[in-house]
Amino acid sequence: MRVEPESVPVRRALDRFNLALQLMAGASILFMLVSLFYLYVMVGNSWGLVVNALLDSRILGAMWVSVSAAFIVSAIALVVAIPTAYEFHQNRNKSS
Repeated sequence: MRVEPESVPVRRALDRFNLALQLMAGASILFMLVSLFYLYVMVGNSWGLVVNALLDSRILGAMWVSVSAAFIVSAIALVVAIPTAYEFHQNRNKSS
């Protein structure tokens, strides 16, 4: 199989992107696990107390606000970003 000269830099960029993506995912998982362990230690070394703390109505309300806000912001970003990217692409093609 012959490798095109242009595809080597693209492949390297994709490899770096995948590595960065995996590192960020790993860091996020580690952060969540450390946070859960911290909650376990601070509540009193009992998983039952951790579950009760997480199911408290104030905590559930805060999680609901966080998740709904993230969903709304993501939807707004998609509605704005996709048409903007399309326009930039069209304008770039016209100027070339």
